[in-house]
Amino acid sequence: MKRNSSVICVLSLLCLGALLIATGYSSISGSSQPPGAGLPGPSSTTPGTSSASPFNKPQTTTPTQQPQPAPAPAAVPPHKPLPPKPPLPMMLKPFGIPGVVGLEDDRWVGTDYLGFLSKNIVISIEFVKSDQMPTKLTDAQLKTIADDLFVKNGLVPKRETIEGPPLPFLHVLLIIYPVDLDKFVVFGTSRLFEEVHVVRKDFEPEGVWQAITWENQEIVYATTDHLDAQIKALTEKLTMAFIKRFQVYNRLKGALPLPEPS
Repeated sequence: MKRNSSVICVLSLLCLGALLIATGYSSISGSSQPPGAGLPGPSSTTPGTSSASPFNKPQTTTPTQQPQPAPAPAAVPPHKPLPPKPPLPMMLKPFGIPGVVGLEDDRWVGTDYLGFLSKNIVISIEFVKSDQMPTKLTDAQLKTIADDLFVKNGLVPKRETIEGPPLPFLHVLLIIYPVDLDKFVVFGTSRLFEEVHVVRKDFEPEGVWQAITWENQEIVYATTDHLDAQIKALTEKLTMAFIKRFQVYNRLKGALPLPEPS
């Protein structure tokens, strides 16, 4: 009888425990908890892993904040256009000799310029006369006069190099005009020729451009008795006119110190 009572008691306790578990009451603390309180929930699940519990709420992914595009740069105001250059004044009177033309006091002026010119300058003499002229002077004799003046004043009447054209060179031209039976007019000019760059559309020379960059002119009157002397004197005058201008520019600019003329 006692044994049956013990078995009944044990069965009763088992049934009571099963009832308590089914109704969600804890047999240990005696406090009531909502169903599924002891199961792992979303807050206890490691992100990136799935829980085997069927009571877990589906995980919601927090939307990541997309980077906002950088604001467009402020519009740069366009630069103000440069004011137009004032028009160059008109050249009222052309500069009638070779050289440099420039503006001075808002007007065009011209000048010669022989600065930084090589001291090696060939001399070319051209003596134009008819066979009936009463003079026996030749181009070679007049060239000797000009060459000697160059050498005495520190210039070299020879080419600096044998390559290319013979530039620069000084061209001395003398022309005799008869005006009466025994009276003559002798016109002379000395002109410096140099290599220059000339802008021509759609054309480039196969060689080089040469142009007159300095010029001096003289005219004398002579009779038959003094014709040779006047021609020689004019050759010297035309040559020295170039030498003096050469010395002025090069001494002032320090490009070529020359000895004092003897």
